[in-house]
Amino acid sequence: MVIFFDRAKRPLWEGRASIYSYIQGQGESVDGSLPDDEEFWSGSKIRWVAGGMDGAFGHHAGPAKMTDEARELVHLLAKQSRKPKNSTRKELYAKLVKTDMGGMIDAVLDEVRKQPGIQPGALFLEAKWFAENAAHRNVVKFGIATLGLFQNEQVKELLLTLGRHEEFTLYAAVAIHNGMENSNQVLFELAQRVHGWGKIHIVERLEPATQEIKDWLLRQGCHNSVMNEYLACICARNGGLQEALSADRVDSALFDGATDIIRVG
Repeated sequence: MVIFFDRAKRPLWEGRASIYSYIQGQGESVDGSLPDDEEFWSGSKIRWVAGGMDGAFGHHAGPAKMTDEARELVHLLAKQSRKPKNSTRKELYAKLVKTDMGGMIDAVLDEVRKQPGIQPGALFLEAKWFAENAAHRNVVKFGIATLGLFQNEQVKELLLTLGRHEEFTLYAAVAIHNGMENSNQVLFELAQRVHGWGKIHIVERLEPATQEIKDWLLRQGCHNSVMNEYLACICARNGGLQEALSADRVDSALFDGATDIIRVG
């Protein structure tokens, strides 16, 4: 009985590898799996592809609304920032595991910005800890999103590593966009390493600031493993498709990319 009681009190992350280390271990060949798959999808009749749930609802659902659940998260986060304690972290972590991040993260972050008494330095460190050490995807997403409230060049490699997994690319892209001065170039770097929903989220945010980016948008930007339709018009417009096809010579990569765009656009 004592052994069972002690186990019940352990933090949910204890004895489990972090998602960050799991993605690191995959190197450049990041697949769609995560170590919390069985737990996360338990009882669900279908499993979405990596990033699919956030991507679909983000494109087709309404704006997030503040709820009592979200307010409780912000309250615990503020408490942890003022007086960091493992017991508060454990309580906050347990709530985050069960929270639909995609459905409420914007509302939570808006409330965090308005919350009096939050200590920014401690909040940044807590967000970094969640992103780097959590063994559950919703906690990692929350950590990444909260890092987007800060200038975050110092955690660039952390965000790029997590962002290579399509389940986290949206959150990493927003955090990079909001928190880095050279965010567009960093997003371009990440865009070339993802192929599904993550690629869609980045291309939608990518500014055609250089000729290199425009060329990539026309040749490789549209094609993805979900639906080319999501990006065809964006790539044509931001890449300058009409001008590119009006040139005296059209290389084969541009021809193939333009075919992808025009076929569905």
